[in-house]
Amino acid sequence: YQRRVHGTLEELNMDENKIGNEGAGYIGMMLRINKTLIGLSVLGNQIDTNGVRNISEGLRVNKTLDLLQWGVVKVFMKTLSTNKTIVSLNICFNGIQEDGGMLLSKVLKINKTLRSLNLNNNYIGNKGTIAIAEALKINKILENIYMEANKIIGEGVVAICKALEANKTLTALSLGFNEITSEDAKALSKALRLNTAPVSYTHLTLPT
Repeated sequence: YQRRVHGTLEELNMDENKIGNEGAGYIGMMLRINKTLIGLSVLGNQIDTNGVRNISEGLRVNKTLDLLQWGVVKVFMKTLSTNKTIVSLNICFNGIQEDGGMLLSKVLKINKTLRSLNLNNNYIGNKGTIAIAEALKINKILENIYMEANKIIGEGVVAICKALEANKTLTALSLGFNEITSEDAKALSKALRLNTAPVSYTHLTLPT
């Protein structure tokens, strides 16, 4: 899928094309010189860390891309530390697990542009959730975070509750399909009531 406005390419979807590292290299080179692309998706393309590095180098130079959907994450997270244009990141179904969650938390503490983050189905568990919750106490930019199906329970929920007490910018929080108990749900409900920010958590979803 591609979107053109007045003959200029703005969005490019190359999902499931098996472009591999060689193709990733070409994308990286394109990102260095492209001045119009604002959306890029390269999910399911057999790109390993070498390919990720090539695209990351392009992103360090690129000043226009603001939406990135990618299937390989950990190396790219380092790029997010310095990137000043990406505002939306979708890394669902990547299995980043606890280590990825902890690495991402470091990025969230210093990133100044990311407003929407989709972490659904990544099995970050309590350890990754606690790390991200700590970052949310500091981050003043992120508005939407989706953390469905991540094996969050007990301590992870407590950490999120504490983060909600400090965070004043989140407007959407999604925690559906985790192992959240009725007691966890009550704690979240209390944290939301005590939050004094003038926002509504319109996407707080919990299992029935």
